Amino acid sequence: MFPAAGQPLPPKYLRLAFLPNQTRQITMGNDPQQKRGLFQVSVVWPVGQGIIGALDVADQVIDHFKNQTLFASGVKITISSEPWAAGPLQEGERVQIPVTIPYIAFEPEN
Repeated sequence: MFPAAGQPLPPKYLRLAFLPNQTRQITMGNDPQQKRGLFQVSVVWPVGQGIIGALDVADQVIDHFKNQTLFASGVKITISSEPWAAGPLQEGERVQIPVTIPYIAFEPEN
């Protein structure tokens, strides 16, 4: 859990959200299923500390994931199109810039 119980949030941080889509069986039989969805990394920044810094961090997140193929626990994860940033959203004393990263993965073969 972030932050630890009883601890305040830092002034600047990244908020992560995993948004899976419906699983697809793209071949006949028992072949691995395709997993699709969105991974969202929101840049959270204090109001009044300049939007340029937050936009720069959002650009770094986009550049980090652009054209990537990742591997984890035997699963190949492909970033299926270029990540994008939404416009800034103000939430009280913080501004949030959501960066959306679309992905495709396949179940590992047994």
